[in-house]
Amino acid sequence: MKATGFFILLLVWQTSFSQFTDSFDDGNFTENPPWSGQTADFSIIDGVLRLTAPPTTSSSYLAAFSQSINNASWHFSLEMAFNPSSSNYTEVYLVADSPDLDAEVNGYLLRIGWTTDNLALVRQDGMEKQIILSGPEKRLDMSAVDLEVLVTRSVAGEWHIQSRLGPESSWVNEGSVTDNTYYSSGYFGIKCNYTSTRSDKFSFDDFLITGDPYLDQDPPAIDSIFSTSETAVTVIMTEDISENSAQPEKFRLNGILPDGVDLTGSRIDLSFSE
Repeated sequence: MKATGFFILLLVWQTSFSQFTDSFDDGNFTENPPWSGQTADFSIIDGVLRLTAPPTTSSSYLAAFSQSINNASWHFSLEMAFNPSSSNYTEVYLVADSPDLDAEVNGYLLRIGWTTDNLALVRQDGMEKQIILSGPEKRLDMSAVDLEVLVTRSVAGEWHIQSRLGPESSWVNEGSVTDNTYYSSGYFGIKCNYTSTRSDKFSFDDFLITGDPYLDQDPPAIDSIFSTSETAVTVIMTEDISENSAQPEKFRLNGILPDGVDLTGSRIDLSFSE
């Protein structure tokens, strides 16, 4: 395909959103849907995602693409085969703008365990974390935790948390709070914080995330397009584009998908093999 000279350019800005679900029945977490992060520290055992990290004091995380945030719900189950503490606890990132959960993240996470043995909704601003909702303390003060969680968020940023321990037949209300500091999402993730004797005692299953993504009422538009070589095209947008949008399947040139997409602010460089 020649990108120089006169041609009819058809650039399709494709956006498609789907719900996130993973029960790990397929025996992997690298596709359908793909998780990224410290994948060597996790395994699928008997249809359940388990932490199988080396016996050291550390933390391990996985993240997956998810834009659900408006009228959204997050449902999952987890087990911690120990009594949670300040050194052994789980963080479930409901909303995150980065898949690197060890770096600066803007978003919201559910902290399960920690010093107060409870569930807490935490807003993370870069590297700073602030509790915005704290459930009943000592609720998870037990030798092993078998927990089912349901979190919902409205368009207005109204959060509601419910949980159900293994012996319980009905949901327990953990509390509600309104916080709309962050109104868009790119990723969902889990992070296990553990000591050497707890590095294989976290389990997760039955993730189901529903909801709508944040919709920009003034979305970016194409400002200009020009070719830089016979197999490359540059597109300048009217505003900066997020990394989530810079995926080859979202662009077509005369019906052909690019082999690569390089994003720098509002500039998108598309490369083609022929």
